[in-house]
Amino acid sequence: QSFFKRYGFSQIILPIIERTELFSRGIGDETDIVQKEMYTFSDKKGRSITLRPEGTAVAVRSYIENGFDKRGVVKKYFYVGPMFRYERPQKGRYRQFYQLGVEVFGVSDPYLDAEVLKMLMEFLEMIGIKETYVSLNNIGCSKCRPDYQKALKTYLGEHKERLCEDCKSRMDKNPLRVLDCKVQTCKEVTANAPLIADYLCDECKEYEEKFLHYLDIMEIPYKKDLKLVRGLDYYTRIVFEVYSDKLGAQSALLGGGRYDGLVEELGGKSTPAFGFAIGIDRIIEVLKESEKKPWLKDKKLYIVWELDDKAPLYKVVDMIRKMGYVVEFSYEKKSMKAQMKYAGKNGYEYVVFLGEREIDGDVIHLKEMETGKEYFISPLELLDFLR
Repeated sequence: QSFFKRYGFSQIILPIIERTELFSRGIGDETDIVQKEMYTFSDKKGRSITLRPEGTAVAVRSYIENGFDKRGVVKKYFYVGPMFRYERPQKGRYRQFYQLGVEVFGVSDPYLDAEVLKMLMEFLEMIGIKETYVSLNNIGCSKCRPDYQKALKTYLGEHKERLCEDCKSRMDKNPLRVLDCKVQTCKEVTANAPLIADYLCDECKEYEEKFLHYLDIMEIPYKKDLKLVRGLDYYTRIVFEVYSDKLGAQSALLGGGRYDGLVEELGGKSTPAFGFAIGIDRIIEVLKESEKKPWLKDKKLYIVWELDDKAPLYKVVDMIRKMGYVVEFSYEKKSMKAQMKYAGKNGYEYVVFLGEREIDGDVIHLKEMETGKEYFISPLELLDFLR
């Protein structure tokens, strides 16, 4: 818990049972989860209920019911708990399994996406998972995806006789699902299918370009997988998976991505969102046991920034978090006054001012909120100063 709090995340407790409609609408009627894997029952009033197969749709439902979507509130959640799917048990995959999930609502920013991925990789390294690699793809948005789906559907129609029965049904309702099929003949067909990269709109291309730029700045190794679509219908633009060679065929430790349309799909106001879920059982298969413990110091710092480019912001935030302190900042460019007001209202002990002067001078400019005293110190002196 302390690790994710460094990045400004708070824990949310999600119910295990939800109405079935939440998952059929949110995950997608044509997904394997909804069609084959959910534990669904009728309660005493005849309502269809389901043991949660994943956490994102449940977190979205909670976000909407609390009215956060109407106010444009930014929320950063993490949750831990059991999920349930009726599928063939195998190494690292069980019918009752455990997930650690992270969701961010109210921010559409490639910097946020990259920062969450950086947090994830640091978490895995902290608990001892180092032999991993990341696959990324851009699957477009509601503007550009329809043209791609049309082209893909046409291509799949020309090879329909080689598709499995499930994919013959999928190609009419959601052809992207065929790309995720593990049946060998379907994989052979999709090997030469049109690529969504050739159909992306300018906005999606620009978003990906900035995202990859921030990954490079944060020194996150990645590779593009132009066939990666993930198994859930709600994803848009950036999707990713993290793999471990130690788990054989079921090697994906976790997956995630951006899902800007899901809040609206479930009845809320249009709200951007990004997240991932870690399969704890698979982590245990890799780790067995790790003696490393997350660590967290008491002080909370808020970055008050005024920069043309957020890239230098990452270096300062990353440095302070690695020292073990809670660090937060506004993803939107706001006035210094507004940022200071937020820091004071939310109990931050120090603010770190970050402008062109501080970047050029390689200096940390702090203000102690209680006393109003200001300090100018070198980055090397920061850890001793905050002790």
